[in-house]
Amino acid sequence: MVGADVAVGPAIATRTDSTGAFELRNVPVGSRVLLVRRLGYAPLVSLWDVGTVPLVLDLRVQAFPTVLPAVHVTESTAQPYDARLAGFNKRRAEKLGYYITKSDIARGNTFRMTDALQRIPGVRVVTMPGELGTSVTLPGSRCSPLVILDGFPAALGRFDLNMIDLSTVEGVEVYPYGSAVPAELMGPFGTEGCGVIAIWSRPMRPTVRADQLPPEHPVNLDSLVKADAVYTAETVDVPVRYVQGTAAPMYPDSLFRAGVAGHVVARFVVDTAGAVEPRSVDIESATLPAFGQAVREALRSATFTPARVGGAVVRQLVEMPFEFHPAKADSVANRP
Repeated sequence: MVGADVAVGPAIATRTDSTGAFELRNVPVGSRVLLVRRLGYAPLVSLWDVGTVPLVLDLRVQAFPTVLPAVHVTESTAQPYDARLAGFNKRRAEKLGYYITKSDIARGNTFRMTDALQRIPGVRVVTMPGELGTSVTLPGSRCSPLVILDGFPAALGRFDLNMIDLSTVEGVEVYPYGSAVPAELMGPFGTEGCGVIAIWSRPMRPTVRADQLPPEHPVNLDSLVKADAVYTAETVDVPVRYVQGTAAPMYPDSLFRAGVAGHVVARFVVDTAGAVEPRSVDIESATLPAFGQAVREALRSATFTPARVGGAVVRQLVEMPFEFHPAKADSVANRP
């Protein structure tokens, strides 16, 4: 085990090397208590009789489940949480209609909404003579569909979809037949009869001012543990629990487009309110710096259920892995 703290009393201490070996010198003769500690393992306390002949010890420690479950990051999950998109993601998973994601738009090198929509079989786009803009009809219909923007119906009648900047679009869902439109997307007075095109804008990630960023010099986590300033999983009654979906790292665009996967392990302190203490974030390992920075930024908004000891909430040091997987190419879902 690498990096374990080994001590006989407060004055004689060392740390295991890359092979898990250690050496303690000048230990007084007699019965001595040896303490071995490392985050992720139960402390090992043993009594040894020290004489004039060096002792060769074979120590085994028990792993303790201090590591939180891994967060898996793909293009579709690497976005700030936005309640507006919950329904879109649910319907897309159920394949109730046709769906276009921002990844589809990027891969298709598409610049106009009507070009993106023409990927759907049967969609007709007509430039209206004597008018500005275009007209879109869906399969099996000769009238203009209802357009919904972020959950609200746009103006009734023809709507120039090319007025929408594709760089602001998170996803599009299309229902060609009024009978197939989900209840939550139906328009007033049956206006969904010619089908529905629902467009969802990208969620906004709040910016962080320079004075809100953590200091350049983070706290020493090992020192906090040694000083009993924070708890670890083996010393609490109820350990920290991660609130799913609150830590959503942004997949670095260049790495996602290149299909590069990555792995990050972060250590940090969760305070008594369930938030990450910014100065405590330590990127223990990262396959690439960009992945580590993405995790560091995401942890600012992460939420946890705090640890408890004897019914009281306490600070706990935790370790959390993040796995970055480029999502498989999205495709327009077939209508059932």
